[in-house]
Amino acid sequence: MELLLFLAGALVLGWYAWHRRTHSGNYKIDSDMLIVKDDMNHINIPLKDIVEVTRIGKTKKQSSWLNIDALAGKEENVAIFTRSNISYLVKMKNARTLMRELKGRNRRVSTKAEVI
Repeated sequence: MELLLFLAGALVLGWYAWHRRTHSGNYKIDSDMLIVKDDMNHINIPLKDIVEVTRIGKTKKQSSWLNIDALAGKEENVAIFTRSNISYLVKMKNARTLMRELKGRNRRVSTKAEVI
């Protein structure tokens, strides 16, 4: 019985982490526009103007063998640079997915991750 409860709990935790990671992004790509919504901002950026997308993060040693923040899709700082010399610094979930989608839509977009 305990094993069944443990497996059910693990299944629920796994589903929750997957759902948060795939469905809780705060951006949308619609009709050649990147729309980013966070707590206080609503930003529309034309995809053809995006030149570079950089994930900015800090490194630290994980304190435990189970990192719940990584499973739940922690927000990361992302810098978006455009041709018109306007730069955006936004907090976003699923930064890797965004970078992959932008690279797939426009091969000229430079994507990288910087560690501070």
